[in-house]
Amino acid sequence: MRFYKIKSQSSTLLEQGLFKHSLVCEEDPGIFLFLWLDEEDQLTHLQLLFDEQVLEWRRGQGYELYQTNRRSEGAHGLGYQKGSRNLVAFHNPKAKAQGLALLGESQFPQPFGALVQGTLET
Repeated sequence: MRFYKIKSQSSTLLEQGLFKHSLVCEEDPGIFLFLWLDEEDQLTHLQLLFDEQVLEWRRGQGYELYQTNRRSEGAHGLGYQKGSRNLVAFHNPKAKAQGLALLGESQFPQPFGALVQGTLET
């Protein structure tokens, strides 16, 4: 899968010492990658949103998996809830492995590819 950067004002603004960058998957516009870089362009935090699940990495903590409040399927189908997402810790080794594989197999614009790859090697 290939990702491209969404150009937005939030990508250039420095918030709490961090720049937030948003990327979206070309093949599946429902898959997003959010990255936070510090002033030295070091990755501090990332979130991969796929299938209403969030694979999150934080420097010094590693990867955790969450699901969103939109994950539950009801009469209206997956993702029917709109508005902001709430994250809830979610133990699902298969889904976590799926997210890690997606990160490892995808192509990201530079400099993000090397930064993402670095999180997979720790």
